Amino acid sequence: MSDHSEGEDNSEEIITEEMLWEKIPEVQGLDRANTYYELSARIYARGQYDEALALAETARDIYADLGAIAPAEGLAQAYSAIGYNLNQLKRMNEAATAMSKAVELLRETKSPMAIELACTLGEWWYGSKEYEKNYRVHESMCSGAFS
Repeated sequence: MSDHSEGEDNSEEIITEEMLWEKIPEVQGLDRANTYYELSARIYARGQYDEALALAETARDIYADLGAIAPAEGLAQAYSAIGYNLNQLKRMNEAATAMSKAVELLRETKSPMAIELACTLGEWWYGSKEYEKNYRVHESMCSGAFS
């Protein structure tokens, strides 16, 4: 029988949105980019796509400014978040362009997420009646460009 209470078994603290906002002035670099990305994801979930887009763009800018220090996956996440927000705002060509950047970054690191995001990208190009671009995405997936 254990003397631990249930609360002690969960070592992860629940981070609220308010805590993330308060954290921004206190952090720099990668932590700051990750904080903006996390805020973007939470605000996206509430359907506030304009605000979530601005936060994702800020995260992208910070990741890009960090250069080689920042993991490619972080920059790719920011680009995919930008794409998802633009998609919700019915800015399909911009959404697909941002998602293309995410796919390319993930493809370079051989991330399995590249295929999933490429499928989404293909759907977006198809929905925008950009059939040639849709075809190229699917062709690259079938040609082994993602392995």
